[in-house]
Amino acid sequence: EDFDPYPGCFLKEDLDEKIYRSCEMLAIEYLSEGDREGCRESLNNIVLSRIEALPKFDPFQNLLALQRDWEEMMTHTRGISELRDMILEE
Repeated sequence: EDFDPYPGCFLKEDLDEKIYRSCEMLAIEYLSEGDREGCRESLNNIVLSRIEALPKFDPFQNLLALQRDWEEMMTHTRGISELRDMILEE
């Protein structure tokens, strides 16, 4: 809810259902236009979203590491900025 409307709507429990319905509707649209390849690829996206899309790492742990690294970098650059300001004052 903190990330609503975007990207929060894609971070909820019904993501698989949204992917399924979207790909299914797109496949029907492609088929109605005579695009069999587009239809096939849309349906294949459902399979990919359930198998290939699973990360080989823990995204939450990566986020925590990024936050830690960012804080360290900001602390380091703050010191450089203060030193630069001191030099420019003299």
